[in-house]
Amino acid sequence: MWDDLKLELKDELITTHSLSLLFRNRVDDFEWGFTYVYSPIEYSKKVSFWAELDVARNWKQVPWVVAGDFNATLDKAERNRRGRGGGGGWGQEEI
Repeated sequence: MWDDLKLELKDELITTHSLSLLFRNRVDDFEWGFTYVYSPIEYSKKVSFWAELDVARNWKQVPWVVAGDFNATLDKAERNRRGRGGGGGWGQEEI
C-alpha cells in the first residue's frame, strides 16, 4: 500500500486531538501537510481543540489538507440527542 519510492514522510506533530504529517513527493519534491482531527464533543474542550488546529496550521508553511471529525454542525436541526439520555437541549452555548 505505502510506496516509499513516491512519498516520503518527513515530520509529524501529534497533539491531543490531531495528527499532522509533513510529506514530500519524491517525483517533484513537492511538500505538503496533512492533518487528521477528532474534535471533542464537549463545548468546554473545543477552544483548546481550535488552538491545537491553529498550531498545526502554522507548523509548516506548505499547502495543507485537513480531514476528520470536527463534531460540529451548521444547523441546530442536525443535532439529535435522542437515545443519549438528552432532553432536547444541549445545555451549552451556541457555537
